[in-house]
Amino acid sequence: MLRAALIVAAVELVATGAGAATLTITPDKAVYSVGENIVLSVVGDSEGGTESFVYGRLVFNDERASCVSASQTPLTSFNGTVQWVPLPLVGGPGFGEAFFQIGSVNDFPVDNLLEATAVLLATTPGTLDLAWGSAGDELRFFGLTTAPGVSVDRLHPAIGLEAVFVRSILDQAAADFASPVV
Repeated sequence: MLRAALIVAAVELVATGAGAATLTITPDKAVYSVGENIVLSVVGDSEGGTESFVYGRLVFNDERASCVSASQTPLTSFNGTVQWVPLPLVGGPGFGEAFFQIGSVNDFPVDNLLEATAVLLATTPGTLDLAWGSAGDELRFFGLTTAPGVSVDRLHPAIGLEAVFVRSILDQAAADFASPVV
């Protein structure tokens, strides 16, 4: 009987334990023109974990983009009775803070998802790779110290989406013309 009670208690403990936190970055579209804002939505789920503060710094090639702005929605704990304190976000050449909030000197669970927005300016053509800083102190989110980044593509202003579409039609026509008629 005692053995059965211990097994039930162990199963309940595992079932109620916190999962691994997740953090995602989603651009508002797939392709950008030079001079256009790249709007990145950041969503984090603590999955029941606890933390006293959260911090996330995005890093990128400063020749491809520059940091424009960032905003964040405050996390809350204890059914909204405790609101975390969002701290000012800064950006510079090759980096931009996406979120920075303090809950308490003690670790707290949160009621809501982390929601933040980072805005970059596309400055040169090419692919822009964004990653969470890896210096050991550039990402802290409910146990996460690493998380997937994201890549976005940019086109030169003289080659907009319309030109890409026309180019693909011309390439297909040229391929059709070059293929032998059977």
